[in-house]
Amino acid sequence: WGPQAKEQFDDQIGRVLPRDKNPIIDLPMDHPIWHTQFELTHLPQMSSIQSWRRTGGGVTERGLPPGRQSARAVVDEKGRIMVVMIHDDDIPDGWEREGEGAAVKSAGMNYVHLPFDPQNPDAHLIDNFIAAVTATQNQPAYVHCAAGGRAASLWMVKRVLADGWDEQRALTEANALGLNDRFRPFALNYIHAHGR
Repeated sequence: WGPQAKEQFDDQIGRVLPRDKNPIIDLPMDHPIWHTQFELTHLPQMSSIQSWRRTGGGVTERGLPPGRQSARAVVDEKGRIMVVMIHDDDIPDGWEREGEGAAVKSAGMNYVHLPFDPQNPDAHLIDNFIAAVTATQNQPAYVHCAAGGRAASLWMVKRVLADGWDEQRALTEANALGLNDRFRPFALNYIHAHGR
């Protein structure tokens, strides 16, 4: 949500899929992708459940006015879609979340879902996260979130509190993993309040 998240995502996806070989294109509403699984005529703004609860049913996120929803894709050299990016709209949350656990389990992995609202984090979030990613039965652990900021902030805290890394080393790694200005204060404040 918002231009900062869009810029961060574009930067991060460009590291994996360089723009010179994998350009980003707009996906207009007449593109076949909008008429395959569902028949969509416009991009409705669907707020995430965290925002929906926090705003009493509003469609804005993080206190910002609704942005202009956009849909873009990263394509390969033949024009085939490799990544779909929907911005300022949580349609992907609605498509992904319910089937995510079953998909992970069908791949032979354990599934642990830890919702993370940085404005009101669960008191046991860090303990639950560290327990989940260090448990033998969860190795190797795959940690993700929508844009990388939440996952990187939790990973940074784990590196300092559980792995014994110094703060600068953990921060350098977390920045490379997608830590951003929104989640950096959470990680640093938690480390400073609960440090060794």
